[in-house]
Amino acid sequence: MSSYINFAKAVKVQRFTREIIARWFNKLVERDDYDRGDKRSILARLTELSNPIEDNDKQAQTASPLQD
Repeated sequence: MSSYINFAKAVKVQRFTREIIARWFNKLVERDDYDRGDKRSILARLTELSNPIEDNDKQAQTASPLQD
């Protein structure tokens, strides 16, 4: 199994920031597991995996409204 797939499984629903994901992606994922031109979209997808939309919706519902 590729290091990218294992990394994706590791970050899933862990609520990591994009910066943390990028740092560890660079250290742990082998460069021949992805095309360098796709790196930006890969990091975006990993960030989505780590922070699913359902979590974002729940946070938005419980957040206090902004005051004018």
